[in-house]
Amino acid sequence: MYSSIVIYLFIYFSMEELIRQGLPGVDEATIENVIEHLKDLGMIYTEDCQYVEEAYLTHLLKPIHVKKLLSFFKKFSSETIAQPNIVYNLEFEEKNNKVVTESPVPFFSSGAVPSIIDPLASTSTFDSSFGYVNEPNKNWADSFIIPWSSFPREVATECDNKKRLRKTVYSEMVRILAENISRINPSPGRNNLRIIAKKVVARYPETFEDRCGDSIIGGCSTLMKKIEHCLENRNRRKDFSDLFEIKPNDSKIKKTSRNSYACSNWQPNQLPDGESKASQLQHKNFLLKEHKKLVRDEETIKQLMITTYASQRYTINSKNSVKVIKEEWPTLFETDYFINHAALLLGRQSICDTICNNIISKGKIIYDFFKTMQNNSTVSKCLNVIESAKVQLESTIPEIFGGILLIPAFFGEEENALFQINMDPVSTTELEINQERLTPFISTSGGNIFTAQEFLILIDGSVALQTTDFKLAMALLVLSFFVFNIEYPEKAGLTMEFIQRIFADINPQRGSKMPQNGKSTVSKPVLKLVNLLRDFESHFNL
Repeated sequence: MYSSIVIYLFIYFSMEELIRQGLPGVDEATIENVIEHLKDLGMIYTEDCQYVEEAYLTHLLKPIHVKKLLSFFKKFSSETIAQPNIVYNLEFEEKNNKVVTESPVPFFSSGAVPSIIDPLASTSTFDSSFGYVNEPNKNWADSFIIPWSSFPREVATECDNKKRLRKTVYSEMVRILAENISRINPSPGRNNLRIIAKKVVARYPETFEDRCGDSIIGGCSTLMKKIEHCLENRNRRKDFSDLFEIKPNDSKIKKTSRNSYACSNWQPNQLPDGESKASQLQHKNFLLKEHKKLVRDEETIKQLMITTYASQRYTINSKNSVKVIKEEWPTLFETDYFINHAALLLGRQSICDTICNNIISKGKIIYDFFKTMQNNSTVSKCLNVIESAKVQLESTIPEIFGGILLIPAFFGEEENALFQINMDPVSTTELEINQERLTPFISTSGGNIFTAQEFLILIDGSVALQTTDFKLAMALLVLSFFVFNIEYPEKAGLTMEFIQRIFADINPQRGSKMPQNGKSTVSKPVLKLVNLLRDFESHFNL
């Protein structure tokens, strides 16, 4: 016969468990709603409970439940701060007066026993998202204490009566056990699960052992496998569309051949391992706060911009304006992070470098080719502008960049559909006032494309990106059409397709970003110019 005197001191328990302990008797669905709501309000750590106010909960809970939870939070805050001592769980075996001392466990003087007992970690690791977190030691399973008090009441009754559990009760017990284990180690491994299962079976063998007559044929393995299966279900990556309530026929986010053209990762349908809607929101809020700082945690920002890629795509693919996207994900509009996003989208890690390098290597060939076409008046006029720039700058660089200006001249398209020249410096506000163009274009500030001090990429009438390098500005322009699901403008569609295929090396076997391209993969005028360039320079290819 055993009796236990258990003295607890709070060391750790999770925010979710804290809320559950403060709402005894409340159904699980309501508790989950409270947890999600408080997370949305910014409650991340247990100590955040001291900031929760009554008004935050009145629409979710009955008045008495609100009072109970806030009272519980108040006690929790005062007692965990005031009592730093460690007391041990002492079990007394009355038969031989033997005392067994277990590892330290959480204490709560109000009498509420937490359902998770987190063993003291031997080491700490740095989670770049939120700071230091505990890492369980190698023998954590030996120290793990079964959360008997959190199991359904029927478990204790049946165990005391040495009876088998009903299937539904057994499953609920396994779920709670798996939940507690996952908070310490989401992937505990079979050896650790076996140790924990043995603890359960050893305490109540008549309830949990599998018998055939007088022979014991199992019990430990059965429980271990059930916990393992439950953990696998918990750890399985959640479907992104379920998390964000995307329906298959939802017109808000619809993948078409044009907006997903050339994209290998247009809209991930799953979040990264271990991620949830709540964690994505936490990351998003972190990024918003960091964006405003002068000194930022760039390493964490870089990692979180990758982790939240699916959420960024969802915002973009939900047909939001660039202004809205910029408000929600401002870091995306910083050049480096924009390029990284485009690389993930297209499955091309060096896509920006490819465009910049091809402008240098192919721009001069294009210029040399068009010099042979002096009989074309539009081309001839453009060549004169390039020659003037060479004289003014005392440089041959305009030959390289000028090749891009010669392309719309050849196709008979409008250069100003892609470029807006401002010889005087202009501010972002000045550019955005009365701006009616929606498709991406480059606006210069303080000169033409050869002499400008700055290049600004405008989309939906808003300044989205800025750079002082024309090559990079061209790369950002091209990538903007893919990132924001935008068709090429009719007045410069052939020019953009040529740039896409020749400079960006984006040549899908099917589809196009041309507004009206029929069934042809490559537009005939584009193919014609490519063939002319190939005849002029044998190494010039798509």
